[in-house]
Amino acid sequence: MRRLFEPTAGRLGAKGVVAAALAFGLAATPARAEAPADAPGAAPARPLPKFSLRGQIKPEPPGLDVITMLVRTTLIAVSQGNETGDYTVLYALASPQLKKTATIEQLAEALKGFRARGIDLSPVAIFPPQFVRKPQLDKDGVLQLLGFFPTRPLQIRFSLAYRQVDGAWRLEGLNVDTAQAPPEQAAVRPETGMAPAPPRPPAPRPGPAPAPKPDLDRRTDPPTTTKY
Repeated sequence: MRRLFEPTAGRLGAKGVVAAALAFGLAATPARAEAPADAPGAAPARPLPKFSLRGQIKPEPPGLDVITMLVRTTLIAVSQGNETGDYTVLYALASPQLKKTATIEQLAEALKGFRARGIDLSPVAIFPPQFVRKPQLDKDGVLQLLGFFPTRPLQIRFSLAYRQVDGAWRLEGLNVDTAQAPPEQAAVRPETGMAPAPPRPPAPRPGPAPAPKPDLDRRTDPPTTTKY
């Protein structure tokens, strides 16, 4: 295969590239006539602006529709991997940081409990996820999602983390398990995706008023009888 760029005898290192770029910038900029420093009316020299990488704009949390799509896409990939034993799709959704710390074999090993118990995660495709904590970004810009799917008889719970890479959210952390569903599950609020707080128990109703106690100190005369 023919190379598009042939190597040259003298390669520029990182410093050489920066120096070459600066030299090109200076050469491409037309020279301006500068007044002598002691010339009357000469403007004072202004310091060059300093640039810093600090304070870069962090990604904003995505909307509820995007968050729902992320959770469903991830758990559907887990479900398909459990059924086929192939977690290639799930591993392809991972961020570069996650791929550095875990291999696809380690990922399959961590999820083998679902395969052994035969747990079906496919209902996540039709049930809306409910979040027990508002989706938020941590100090490193990682999106943290904590919630569950209101499935029965087992409730599917998840704790997921995503990092934005090249404009797309990639899986950074994965924790999925199941638990027995409670007898009654509150409906999710569609505008926020948050499960409402459980209702407060009703206030106790006041009981009947106690009967008045007899006044034992009060004396009454016996009733009079009349004979006919």
